[in-house]
Amino acid sequence: MKIFKTILAVLGGLFLLIIVLAGFAGYSAHRFKVAEVPFVRTFMADIAPHWEVQEVYGRLSNSLIEQLSESEGKQFLEKVRLLGPLAAITDFEQSNYNASPSLAEFKFKASFAHGKAVVDVQLMKKNSAVRVNGVHMLDMHIDNDAAVTSSTT
Repeated sequence: MKIFKTILAVLGGLFLLIIVLAGFAGYSAHRFKVAEVPFVRTFMADIAPHWEVQEVYGRLSNSLIEQLSESEGKQFLEKVRLLGPLAAITDFEQSNYNASPSLAEFKFKASFAHGKAVVDVQLMKKNSAVRVNGVHMLDMHIDNDAAVTSSTT
């Protein structure tokens, strides 16, 4: 009977430890979101008017800079340029949080002057420096008049 009580006590302690660790991970993810949502909003507002890498160069990771300088990256920038300046961001969600180094994805709906998109921005925070590690347009709709204007200029 004494062995049974010892086993239950050990299992209870392990269960308590798991709950504490899960709570800490949730709190850490929440803190990251609260701290970095303004960074994402500012980043989007700064890059969206012209979609030029130079405007946000210091906030991009080296791997993203490299990707955007390749032909596929340039094609991506040409396409999203049609969206125009950022008008609004709604429905912020954070996912795939990792504490060390701090990595997370922020997904949100964005309205632009000439369209809308669901945007996924991947952030990496290391040694208190935050860098954008990826930008993906998951569901992009460009107004027809923006595409016509772009192709004629």
